[in-house]
Amino acid sequence: MNKIIRKIAFKLFHIIGSLFNTILFLFEDKNKVLVVNGWMELYGNAILHQNLGDELNYYLLKELTNRKIVNYKNLYIKCINYC
Repeated sequence: MNKIIRKIAFKLFHIIGSLFNTILFLFEDKNKVLVVNGWMELYGNAILHQNLGDELNYYLLKELTNRKIVNYKNLYIKCINYC
């Protein structure tokens, strides 16, 4: 029973985070955003810590491009051509 509740809570956390990311993305200046399709979990400007290499990619891309990084898989609505 505890496993099921944990699974449901994680799924809800993921859906709410994706909705939050999508709302933020829709109001961003699209010229200042870089959308990547990677393995990092981004919620707003926070990284869900999972893998050091993926986290380094986030910081490297952000510093090299001077853009806000948005992960495609963390958007609730999959926008084509930046909505």
